Amino acid sequence: MKRGISEQEMAQQLRLGLLKAYGLEEGLRTAEAVVPGILRDFRNMLLAGDAGAEVTETYRTEDLRSEIVLKGHRESTGKLWFDEGTVRRL
Repeated sequence: MKRGISEQEMAQQLRLGLLKAYGLEEGLRTAEAVVPGILRDFRNMLLAGDAGAEVTETYRTEDLRSEIVLKGHRESTGKLWFDEGTVRRL
């Protein structure tokens, strides 16, 4: 299985995606409001999933203007990897 990036790197990637989707001011506000909760929820999903199995989850912002898709996996050692994170404007 490929190695992904750390949770901190994924947070930065999602913030940049939201800035591109919303513009500077609204992007910063949206990222501050949604990224921590989304990553916390996805981390819990990775911990609950089987080791080595890919986990994919789709989130929508409250305003329903953007969709965030996360993919990741947990190694048998317990290490969590965030494999992919995309922000798409709806």
